[in-house]
Amino acid sequence: MIISKITLKDFKTYKDTVEIKFSGKFNVIVGENNIGKSTIFEALLLWEKCYNESLTSNKKSFYSHSVPLYISFDELYFLRITKDEDLFYGTKRSCEIGVEFSEENSEEKYYLNFSLVKPLIENAYVRLQRKIPEEFDAFKEKMDSIGTKLTDFLFMQQTEPVAKVLAKEPYMFPGQIRKKIEKGRSHEVLRNKILSSDVTVLIQRMKKVLDCEFEFKIPPRTAKEKEEYINLYVVQNGKKLDIGLQGSGFLQVAEIFSSMAIMDNALNVLLIDEPDSHISPRIQNKLLDCLKEISNVQIFVITHNDNFVSGLDSKDIVFINSENKSEGNIEALNDLNVDVLHNSLGGVITGLTRLQKNKRVIFVEGEDDITYLKAINNSLKRVHSQYAIDFSKISFWYVRGKDNMNLKIMANKQLLSQAVRSCRYATIFDKDFSTENANEKYINEVITRRLGNSSWAHTHDGYCIESVLFSDLEKLKKFLSKITEKNVEEINDFVNAYFNDLKSQVGNIHNELYIIMKSKFKNQKTASRPELEKVEFDDYAGEASEKIQYAMNKDNIRDFVLRMEEEYNLTLVEREDNISETVASGLLNRYIESIELEEDVYNDYLCLFEKIKNFIAD
Repeated sequence: MIISKITLKDFKTYKDTVEIKFSGKFNVIVGENNIGKSTIFEALLLWEKCYNESLTSNKKSFYSHSVPLYISFDELYFLRITKDEDLFYGTKRSCEIGVEFSEENSEEKYYLNFSLVKPLIENAYVRLQRKIPEEFDAFKEKMDSIGTKLTDFLFMQQTEPVAKVLAKEPYMFPGQIRKKIEKGRSHEVLRNKILSSDVTVLIQRMKKVLDCEFEFKIPPRTAKEKEEYINLYVVQNGKKLDIGLQGSGFLQVAEIFSSMAIMDNALNVLLIDEPDSHISPRIQNKLLDCLKEISNVQIFVITHNDNFVSGLDSKDIVFINSENKSEGNIEALNDLNVDVLHNSLGGVITGLTRLQKNKRVIFVEGEDDITYLKAINNSLKRVHSQYAIDFSKISFWYVRGKDNMNLKIMANKQLLSQAVRSCRYATIFDKDFSTENANEKYINEVITRRLGNSSWAHTHDGYCIESVLFSDLEKLKKFLSKITEKNVEEINDFVNAYFNDLKSQVGNIHNELYIIMKSKFKNQKTASRPELEKVEFDDYAGEASEKIQYAMNKDNIRDFVLRMEEEYNLTLVEREDNISETVASGLLNRYIESIELEEDVYNDYLCLFEKIKNFIAD
């Protein structure tokens, strides 16, 4: 069995009823500070306390529902409370904690729920009661049928960063070790846990994570008959040191794996709070991989670390924010592309938190588009332009190309809504081979309809974002004159002659360029590009011969750059190759770097940044 759901009602910061669902044996809980991540661990530990208190003295059954049960306030030492009212939300005097256990690959479920009530006497005790007694009866029948004692069903332990290992740790019996663990003092029995483990397996796991060679020097079995305290050493690089003198990362890994090694109940639950706090980034992913390989333990991890989270599947991540918490339903980010989220939003946790706060998403075709926009924004800031924006208030999400953009936008919008509700969406994409009318119709009838109310779409004034450089030839000439140090008249003659010739080529059905571009158009005119369905190449070519920026795909940008470099025997763009993408990107980046005044910026870019600025402000 595994824990598949936790229900909290008026427990600490959880108002009313909140369900938290988990998808499997490995679960990572993320969210902003003070949102209630650690409270989930406290709820599980308190639930276990309630479960144990509900067992009869012979531990074979649950007490009758009519038997009054109590937990003294002093026994709640493992909770972060200073007085009993801290246990409840606001001024409430009762709360509920329910845990659902499910058989993997089965519909069989058992929901065991407890209520705790505060009496009039302060800080004395809380009254405990089992809710839905028939669920407990069904659960007992299940345990009886599989031959598992109620006391042997669950073992739960929370590991925390090990700040200090006891220099004098006495030998203990298994029951004493468990008692220490139950009291939240697992680190005080680290030596005992290691001795109770299969040391060979423990060392193997630790070596895999720490990526270093070491051995434990274990005291002989007869030592506990002669000595009071455990002498346990780590041998590494020929040196022998007491385990208490090892680094915090080593101790944290030893604490986690030694805890797992002594778990032998039907369901073993390990709660790991911020394992990254004492573990370097180099070994965090190795720890993650090793934890996921261990089959007999269900693991819950709390982390704030993007590096730790980036290697996870979406089903492993439970993101808590104020929105899903208030709605009462928190669950794993099903099917969310965490890799894209990590790259597009600057980190899973920081990205989700920013998205939750600002609720503004802009879809773009590729990761390069985001880089260009940030670079342009930096130039706008540099020249003190009113169009500069605060990029921390927006989240960009790239959809990898324009094929099936309408479907990609819809799918990604649905995926993002799993993490954060009520977002507003916009999109920026290339015009490519579409005509102005076809593109406008596609935006109005398909894209903005899928994006939802108050959405907008921006198409660059050019074949692609790099082509905008050719939408205003006067600005282009000024830019080229600046970087070539040629006079404007000379550049003017070259540019006018080049583009007059290009316009005639685009409109000539017998010209080689016309034939090449028409072939590329046919390759793009597929079912995955619905905006081109009713567009003919000659319609596009007619527009492109009038507005030359529409003809300037990356191949033609490269040809322009090469022709000008040859004409003037200079280098416009520093590069390692002449691939079209490299040359076009290099030219745009050089332009962005050359911006000295707001008037140097193309109107299309200013129009786009004005849209984004208003989008943020609305």
